[in-house]
Amino acid sequence: MLEPSFDKDKPDVILWVDDEKNFGEISIREFHKADICDDIYTPKTFVANLEWDYTENRAENLIHYLQAHLLNADEIELWHIWLGQWFDDGMPRIKKHHINIDQLTCLDLEKVFCKNRNEFPECIIVSR
Repeated sequence: MLEPSFDKDKPDVILWVDDEKNFGEISIREFHKADICDDIYTPKTFVANLEWDYTENRAENLIHYLQAHLLNADEIELWHIWLGQWFDDGMPRIKKHHINIDQLTCLDLEKVFCKNRNEFPECIIVSR
């Protein structure tokens, strides 16, 4: 890991990892529905893009993030989709799982996020 004072953006710096599994850290960014076709299947007003590769440690971190977020929200939808997949095909079959945050486990996240996302959209609705 780099020292906090180290400027990783300098042109003469090369970053590397010792194993490919160390890529895919959790990244959550603001997302605008207007930026894409209407294949976001939620009525929610606020949408964010979650990018990550599943590992148990990252799943635990995501659960902690969701627990903190649910202090200010009633529920969160976690979607596993491929944007643009069903643009011309109408509404796809959607599999939804409802779970309380106190019961959410890494295995629940693994079951959804380690699947081939081209199969069909899948959603975990996490509530408090």
